[in-house]
Amino acid sequence: MKYKTLSQVIAEQSIERIYLLKIDVAKAELDVIEGIKEEYWAKIQQIVMEVHNINNRLQKIIKLLKSQGFSQINYQEDSV
Repeated sequence: MKYKTLSQVIAEQSIERIYLLKIDVAKAELDVIEGIKEEYWAKIQQIVMEVHNINNRLQKIIKLLKSQGFSQINYQEDSV
């Protein structure tokens, strides 16, 4: 099975605006957002995702989101 990146889907579907991007990809969330091309970040208004905090992944994602202009980042950690 061949997977497409989010950037490929945005380009193929000529998506102009993403009001809410929900990411739930079982431990591959960093791969998904790292695969978003620079020119497509401005199209995304909000992101909701479940993050599996393996190898400090949550902090990497927060840093990436801040670098793309997301200023309000909320998260809740499970106590499991």
